[in-house]
Amino acid sequence: MKKLICTLFSVILFLITFAIVGCTPEVPVVPEPEPPLEPNWQITFNKAETIGSFLAKNDDAGNDTVTRFEVGGTDLGISVNLSNDKTLLLFGDTFADEYGFATGKNNWRSGVIGLSTDYDLSDNLSLDSFWTQEGFLDNAVAESPLWSPHRTQEKDEIKNDVVTRVGGETTKIYTGGIEINDTIYVFYVSRRSLGNTQPERKDSNNYGSCIKSTDGGTTWERVWDLTWVDHSEGNTHPTEGGNSGEGTSAEKIAELVNYDIDGTYVEDAVDITNRQAYYFTQIYPIMGNGDGYVYILGRGGYRTSGIKLGRVKIEDFEDFSKYEYYAGVGPDGQRWVSDPERAVFIVNRPLSNMSIVYNKYIDKWVMSYLDCTTGSGAPLVVSYSSKLTSGWSKPITLIENAGETNGLYGGYLNERWVEEDGKTFYFVYSRYIRFTDDKTTDFYEPDNNTYRSYIAKATIDMVDLNAGK
Repeated sequence: MKKLICTLFSVILFLITFAIVGCTPEVPVVPEPEPPLEPNWQITFNKAETIGSFLAKNDDAGNDTVTRFEVGGTDLGISVNLSNDKTLLLFGDTFADEYGFATGKNNWRSGVIGLSTDYDLSDNLSLDSFWTQEGFLDNAVAESPLWSPHRTQEKDEIKNDVVTRVGGETTKIYTGGIEINDTIYVFYVSRRSLGNTQPERKDSNNYGSCIKSTDGGTTWERVWDLTWVDHSEGNTHPTEGGNSGEGTSAEKIAELVNYDIDGTYVEDAVDITNRQAYYFTQIYPIMGNGDGYVYILGRGGYRTSGIKLGRVKIEDFEDFSKYEYYAGVGPDGQRWVSDPERAVFIVNRPLSNMSIVYNKYIDKWVMSYLDCTTGSGAPLVVSYSSKLTSGWSKPITLIENAGETNGLYGGYLNERWVEEDGKTFYFVYSRYIRFTDDKTTDFYEPDNNTYRSYIAKATIDMVDLNAGK
């Protein structure tokens, strides 16, 4: 009894002490520990097989996008499934000709959007149309709903002035999309630079934002409140792997975020105060598995960032203040906080071109990305986990970045592009091709280059290790 009284007295004294000084004890927040591996099953992702290119003049899919849309080469290919059984394909840097600038035809664009109704990718991907100012059309020049300073630039101007153009913005690039209650949302990042020096690329993001369409993608408008900025105070960026700190100033970012997608300036449209979220300037959104939330997977620099996680209730999707961010676990379980700067990595390794789907065959989330831990020559890999916040497997290589698959971008998964609930799955990847590697082309010039996008497929084997015991 005496021992119990002493214990209670100690607890009361401890609580009184904190009440007097007006504070509470600091509770450590740490990344969620990975659960033990499931011993009964062995999951194997097999190396991918390329089906062929679906963009070019003589592409393997027969789309002939050069003649139909003036899309000769482009990268990315992020898919957004719509409720009307259509799929949007979000592409990046786009050349009119399949040999880049080699033929002298300019018409460089960023952010063209294709549309497809093809869900049998075993024989490649058919494209129905591309977005124009008049909507999605066949046999019309593809346009971009995102205004880009490149649009009016000639070749030499693009090559020689990649940083200072338009006061700190070079282009805008799509990072992901989702349809919610018949409204399409597409996220993009404002990029400062397209240069290749690593310190510069680590500071390449100005801000991330979102556009939406309520008419099936025919017209688009900016969702102003969905804006996450690189930094909101001073001129410095977060330190990341020897970051040089040479990026767009906060003052300039405060100006850039107020440009609408058509290039017009809207005074005081966004106040960047309290919007600092470097690791959410590139967002890939996904729907939770019936839990009422939309989750956003965020990344920072070009190929230098891991992944952090946020979420918002479906009904609050357009309200920036309602987003919360995963900050690890404490004694009371998972922590979700309002400050994105407190978010922890769910995947802590340098990567790029990330996408994610839920695979019914293995009953797990599957994430694809370029594994940039070795720098250049990053392979395309996948990782899987039973939950978003932790437990991600070691990366498994699908495509090596070498030979006929060098210069990789992607790959981008789609939950509808599957067979047998995901035992076989299809995806988009793209390549950056330098024509210095092929001097036989009639259009060879030392600095010419372009992009190609491809469809590939991979299979999963899942073996019960206890079978037959």
